[in-house]
Amino acid sequence: MKKYKLDRANKIQLGGKTLYRIIALRDFGNIKMADIGGYIQSHKNLSHEGNAWVSGHTCVYGNVLISGNSCVYLRTSADSF
Repeated sequence: MKKYKLDRANKIQLGGKTLYRIIALRDFGNIKMADIGGYIQSHKNLSHEGNAWVSGHTCVYGNVLISGNSCVYLRTSADSF
């Protein structure tokens, strides 16, 4: 069962590649249905299995695959650990 879709209306160009914003189709991990994620080039960049997610304005493309329980996000100066 797919956990996200590519929002073909919300895309950006980066390094000659088209990346699409992702939208969660169901709840999983800390993600809720309809949550908006980051940008990926294709379904090959983010697994539909596990709890992996691309967050915020993060961009994933090329041969990169986010899978398992990984979460990729951009850290800003406002973030703290």
